[in-house]
Amino acid sequence: MEFNTNKARWESGDGGDWVAFQTNDPSAAINLINAFREGQAYHVVVEPERKKRSLDANAYAWVLIGKMADALTREAHGLTAYSKEDVYLIMLKRYGQGGVAKIKNSDIPAFKRAWKYCEPHEKLWDANAAYMRFWVGSSNYNVEEMGVFINGIVAECQNMGIETITPDEQAKLLSLWKTRDTQ
Repeated sequence: MEFNTNKARWESGDGGDWVAFQTNDPSAAINLINAFREGQAYHVVVEPERKKRSLDANAYAWVLIGKMADALTREAHGLTAYSKEDVYLIMLKRYGQGGVAKIKNSDIPAFKRAWKYCEPHEKLWDANAAYMRFWVGSSNYNVEEMGVFINGIVAECQNMGIETITPDEQAKLLSLWKTRDTQ
């Protein structure tokens, strides 16, 4: 169960220590209390609210990725076919979010299942582990991360002579990212 809040308080007394959160959605609070079962253990997580990128931004990214795949395939004179997924991974590597993790060799298959976009990073002296580089899929990006991703794709398209939206249209799209909170 989840709800939004921007206020909390701590109370301590004979009944123990309590944390209370304020919400503007009484039905969410009622649903939370009704679902709560005394004696059942719960894990509570509090995290900052993040604006999600707009679906328009994601759709635009995929349009450009498709144009890039077509252009790269034409440049290869059909000897190599580039799929949208190929180009998407190239763009993730250049402009996406991710990191590097040290993974025990026995855990690498599970890591690869959990992280669709990953590859070995570098060799270790430790024969029991490896460094793996991974990238987060753009569907999990917030507004700022998606902005970096789209700007990189736009720059790549412009370098390839692929038509993109005008700077004014891009500014409008950017302003939508900042005002919309869609998934």
